[in-house]
Amino acid sequence: MKVLYDDPNFSVVYYPLDKVMVATRKASDASVEEALGSMRKALAIDVREYMPYAMILDVRAVIGRSDPDFERATAELRGIAQRQVTRFVTLVATVAGALQVRRMSAESGYPLLVATTEEEAFRLARGGA
Repeated sequence: MKVLYDDPNFSVVYYPLDKVMVATRKASDASVEEALGSMRKALAIDVREYMPYAMILDVRAVIGRSDPDFERATAELRGIAQRQVTRFVTLVATVAGALQVRRMSAESGYPLLVATTEEEAFRLARGGA
C-alpha cells in the first residue's frame, strides 16, 4: 500500500495489487469547512499514474450528516471522484448510513455501491458481486 495523502481529517491510500484507492474520513473535531477542505486537497492529488482504479470511501469513523448544505458540498466532491474511477464503494457503519448513501445515489444519478465491511468493500471495488 502507498499513502498518497494524510491529514487529521482525511487520508488516501492506494492498494496497487487490488488497483483500489481507499479514501478515509477520520473522526476529528474539525469544522465542516475544514473537513471539506481536506477532501478537496485529497482530490487535488495527481493520481493519473494509478488509473484505472476503483475507490472506496470509508466514512465509518464519522457521524453521518444529512443537512442539505453538507450533502450538496459532498455530492460535488463525490462527483469529481466518481468521474475518475471504475467503481465507487462507500463503506458505512450503520444501516442508516447505507440508506443515506442509496438515497444520495438515486438523487445524483451516480451509481454508488455500499458495503459494511472492508472485505465486502474490496470485493465490490474489484468487481465482485
